[in-house]
Parts: sequence; C-alpha cells; structure tokens
Amino acid sequence: GGMGLGQNRARGTIAAPTALIDGDVVSGVNALGHDGTAYKNSGGFRFKVAGAVSTGVVPMKLVLETSETSGITERMVVMPDGKIGIGTLAPAALLDVAGDVVTSGNVNFSGLPTSSAGLVSGDLWNNAGVLNII
Repeated sequence: GGMGLGQNRARGTIAAPTALIDGDVVSGVNALGHDGTAYKNSGGFRFKVAGAVSTGVVPMKLVLETSETSGITERMVVMPDGKIGIGTLAPAALLDVAGDVVTSGNVNFSGLPTSSAGLVSGDLWNNAGVLNII
C-alpha cells in the first residue's frame, strides 16, 4: 500500500464534463513564499495538457516553474513522448538543453557514426575514440 494523490479535471460542469484542451492545467503544486508583505507564488510544477485530446487520449506534460523576480518562468518540461527540455519548452531530442552545460564527470557518446560520410555541418562522429564535429 501507500498513499496516492490525484486530481480530476474537466471542462464543462460536474454534471456534464467536457474534454480538456491543449494548455489546460490539470494539477500542480505551488510554492508560496512570504516577501514580508504577502505570499508570492515563487515556483512549483504543473501537469498540463500537451496536444489534442480524444477518446482515451489526454497527452500530458510536466512543467517545472521557478521565480527570480516577480514573475514565474517555466524552466523545464517533460513532454508526453519523454523528451526533456531545460531552458526550452519544445525539446527536439530526448534531452534538449538551451544554454551551457557543465559536468564534473565523463560524457559518453555511444552510437555515433565511425565515419564522416554523409554527415553535415554540426554533426558528431567517432574517429577512433576521438570526438569530431563536422
């Protein structure tokens, strides 16, 4: 066993619910911090509809929000297909980072081509263990 937390959301009324639409927030958690005058929404996460809703299908994304100033900014997203965007809300790859990346460990590139044949500018390839960029 264990404890679960869930929330139902629909458009329409309780008696006559209708389908959600792209962008609707289904659930989330707010982090409210007091600034000395009032509580301010300082961050949180949201589950949002991400695409067309149809019978048996409600595509959902998870969005992480933070605040540096007075407004909330969406910083990270996990899309319905599993793609993760950091600094971008429309990731084009499994992990899409808009900005610099710092790592203290190794970065391994498996599955790279071992020849530059057919590659275009910006492509990576493995030349006998040396990472090359076209």
